[in-house]
Amino acid sequence: MATSSKNTLFILAAGALAALVIILFLSTRPSTPEPIASPGSKMDDVMPLTGERQWDTIDNASSDGWTTEVFSGEAEKQLKRLGELLTADSGLDVSAKSFVAEDVVFDDLLPETLDTVFEDDPFLVQRYARSGANPHARHVDASMLPDAFAHRGLSGFTSAIQQLAAALAGAEERRFKAKLYQVNREGDAFLTRQYISMSGRWPDRMLEQNATWIARWTPGGPGNPPRMTHLAAERFEQVHFAGDPMFADCTEAVLGTNESYRKQMLYGVDYWMGRTQNFLPHATFGRSGIAVGDVNGDGRDDLYVCQDKGLPNRLYVQQPDGTAVDVSRESGADWLASSHGALLVDLDGDGDQDLAIALFGAVMITENDGTGTFQSRTVVSVSDDTMSLCAADFDGDADLDLYVCANDADTMKREGGQGMVIASSSAGFIYYDANSGGANSLLRNEGNWAFVDCTKEVGLDHNNQRISYAAAWEDYDDDGDPDLYVANDYGRNNLYRNDGGRFTDVAGEANAEDSASGMSVAWADYDRDGDMDVYVANMFSAAGSRIVSQEQFKPGIPADLRSIYLRFARGNTLLRNGGQGIFDDAGIEAGVTLGRWAWSSNFGDLNNDGWEDLLVLNGYYTSELQDTGDL
Repeated sequence: MATSSKNTLFILAAGALAALVIILFLSTRPSTPEPIASPGSKMDDVMPLTGERQWDTIDNASSDGWTTEVFSGEAEKQLKRLGELLTADSGLDVSAKSFVAEDVVFDDLLPETLDTVFEDDPFLVQRYARSGANPHARHVDASMLPDAFAHRGLSGFTSAIQQLAAALAGAEERRFKAKLYQVNREGDAFLTRQYISMSGRWPDRMLEQNATWIARWTPGGPGNPPRMTHLAAERFEQVHFAGDPMFADCTEAVLGTNESYRKQMLYGVDYWMGRTQNFLPHATFGRSGIAVGDVNGDGRDDLYVCQDKGLPNRLYVQQPDGTAVDVSRESGADWLASSHGALLVDLDGDGDQDLAIALFGAVMITENDGTGTFQSRTVVSVSDDTMSLCAADFDGDADLDLYVCANDADTMKREGGQGMVIASSSAGFIYYDANSGGANSLLRNEGNWAFVDCTKEVGLDHNNQRISYAAAWEDYDDDGDPDLYVANDYGRNNLYRNDGGRFTDVAGEANAEDSASGMSVAWADYDRDGDMDVYVANMFSAAGSRIVSQEQFKPGIPADLRSIYLRFARGNTLLRNGGQGIFDDAGIEAGVTLGRWAWSSNFGDLNNDGWEDLLVLNGYYTSELQDTGDL
């Protein structure tokens, strides 16, 4: 059976932070950057220079004609204020006049009739959706509002939001989140769509409510915030969970007794950047991976943690009581080289798990002696900016081979090892169809710790510089050999079909390219039809969705190109395998596109009911030890 990259979790941010800026500012084709005006030019009146353009000037929607963005900011403030009232510890004290017009018309925000779509102890999932409702439609307009509203007026609206608040009454933890992701102007009014999420926790249960609200607003003015004149829940989902939480943060309980945890792991990248020798910008984004595997054959999974240059990698071995002990030095696995990803797999066929580590410009392959002690056997040169590893026996010779993903191209050679030009800033870079990254590599295992780069020989050099983040093997066409899916940032993904050890990129003809910001990939038969399906973690951007959908964004570009840009902001993708070598995008239908700013994902049967569930890693985390309060 193929071994995929499922055991390696990557928290990757370099491409992510650049993505939102790029989607707003980059050209749709290769071009020569426009010169920056010199001091004293007319451009200074718009973007004054003080050595560098001031970001607060560049990112000022009120000065560049984006009235819809100015309004969105004001509407989001109103939604946030409403959320603060709904989740206030002291109970709901609201004046409807603060949020809606006096003649407001609206439908039930908490629908009276809900369809039960899943019930299995401890879960109850109920949903409601208007006929034909599609929260991913490009535009929001008056025709999407219901023809008839159940309620009208200030008192009715007050009752409606009191009803919402009552659902969380007594909860120990109450949360509200709103994401305004579509806005259009209609005369003097604005029409918006927004994702709404509310949740609460009690000692013996949890409740989460997710909705898509569609609203019409009056714009307001100075000192007068916008107010809703129409509001309806286009979609609504309510999830009840009875009993204790399924998951609890056990990091401190498992690792807390280790000195390395207290003195190294608890401190964030910003802390270590001023104390190590690693000056590469990507180090600030925490691109180091982890691997999980049983290194000493005791039947318990252990944890290997990669680190940036100057910090030792760590191996934590699990004990019978569930804690984990740092054995990094004793195991010989505490290398100081900048490590981006790792994989624990049996590379020499002796029954124990060896360790492969993606370093800066190379892959180090080490042998496990069976007790969890590692010795380096070979170092294979690959592209500089390695990202992740995955393993499979692609040629059927009973040895596991390694596929190495790379991101930027020739970082060390271009920058002398002292810095990195993010790929998206390179001349000739095409945001939605990049093919200028580092080359990925297939390392064939020839036995006796010899690994040969056979990328070109087997056909994997085609479309092979697409700024890759992760890959996973799976026999999607059920012909007995492992195929390869590669998730790429800035454009099209690859699906390499394996035909007896030779590969062909069939992503286009298989409808599996998924042009977006690919961060990770996972395979599973989610619908239990016997065919393996694939899930790709991308990025959701409310701002990107709002802006790109409007004609003011790159006016005059073809509709299909605008759709590609919109796709980048939509979120994650579930590709359903139809069994004939063709995939269809089932993410919206399955309700799994909104993974927020997603990094990694994995399938697993979390409630033991025989169906594959999804876990999606998203967002950022700032250590409380150095938290400045900005997150």
